[in-house]
Amino acid sequence: MKFSIHCLGVMTMDYLAIMNEFPIPNSKMRTSSMEMHGGGNAANVVFHLIQMMREKIPTIMMDNEDQYTTNKPNKVQLEFIEIALISKIGNDVVGKAIYEEFAQLQCHHDDSVERTTIDLNLNNIVKSPSAQSAFSFIMITPNKQSGNDRTIINTPLSEEFSFSELTQQQKHANIDILFLDGRYSSVAISYVNTHTPKYVMMECERMRPTLELNTFLELITKSHSLFLSENFPMEYLNYVTQLDRHDSLNTWINQCISQDGYDARLISMHLLFSQLSCNNVEVPTFITCTLGSKGSIGMILHKEEEHSLEAPHIKTMEQLIQDKSSSQSDKFPQTTLSTFSLSGPSGENFQYALIYCTSHNDSKFPNIVDTTGAGDAFNAGMVFCMSRFLMETTHRKEQRKTPTLTIYELGKALKFANISAFYTCTGVGARGAGIDHEKAEKLWNELEMM
Repeated sequence: MKFSIHCLGVMTMDYLAIMNEFPIPNSKMRTSSMEMHGGGNAANVVFHLIQMMREKIPTIMMDNEDQYTTNKPNKVQLEFIEIALISKIGNDVVGKAIYEEFAQLQCHHDDSVERTTIDLNLNNIVKSPSAQSAFSFIMITPNKQSGNDRTIINTPLSEEFSFSELTQQQKHANIDILFLDGRYSSVAISYVNTHTPKYVMMECERMRPTLELNTFLELITKSHSLFLSENFPMEYLNYVTQLDRHDSLNTWINQCISQDGYDARLISMHLLFSQLSCNNVEVPTFITCTLGSKGSIGMILHKEEEHSLEAPHIKTMEQLIQDKSSSQSDKFPQTTLSTFSLSGPSGENFQYALIYCTSHNDSKFPNIVDTTGAGDAFNAGMVFCMSRFLMETTHRKEQRKTPTLTIYELGKALKFANISAFYTCTGVGARGAGIDHEKAEKLWNELEMM
């Protein structure tokens, strides 16, 4: 059976400079070290997925007695996983280096080997002979309070990217998961409309520039789950409230925050949740929000008829997080459940379950810094977990009528993703470290038992 994951977004080259201090105008400075690494949000997600999946993923199949079995001789249902990267680069020196790293990762299906095979599809990476490839200059400078500061100067691709440039313009036979990093949003919309993927996961790192904004916002409505950066909820809420300062939605937002005491970030997450695509009831909808060194949050609809949840009701992020944090003695990140409910502008009631997941700690790495790529590793961890969840519910004969993600499954995914982000920070650059296949499998199985 084939399972297909497509990732659409940016590919770059990152130049990381370690410096003793932040540059001042009209000065000449020397770096402590300078490294060059592949980057770009979607490209980093693909890289980490390959590392996590490149060996065998156990499959679930049925024996003659309709019992679940794993890896029985002559009864193994091979899982053939396609991971496709859709992007555009220049055919310049930088673009060739960007592409070559992924070309070396390609591996192909071998019918003689009874194992999961990963096929990395690079056919939809457009190489323009006239474009300058995207690149970023990243300065790492010391900070007495936080340890290190990171300053990123990005130079985007010098040409526009259009859907007509792709070789695969006809409907793809099957896309199980489509991950979007929020860039090239007009291409992404055409890709979604043409290929109708079963499940769309979108990163919202920051609000896009004016020329891309409308298609970026439309893309949110075509997604089933969103991965928000720490600052995105406030960026989005500021955009919404500036549209029309006198409409009923603004009045409701101001009342929720000023009179009822709700956290503006949670209000923003609710507004974003209401934008998610619910056309396909057979896929789960949720939102995550990363919090840097504090961990991450998951938001999912709380349906009392599906599960009872004894958890405190909260109105602010501070109540959700409080002083909870992982200690060095914790083997895995810890999760805390809360509920969040409010009445909408028209009086309708909304109820959510919120999961706070602490960041990961490992005494072997007491001092880490996110030079770049922790968020991408988090997103890759979430895509990995959702692929496992969707594959397993598909394989089971007695699967649920609809594969609704439970609170506890989302909590497991947050733990996995936080661990993935942590280990990426133990190396330099977005791809210098992370979770390999053996570690991913061990984590998946150990977290399953918690």
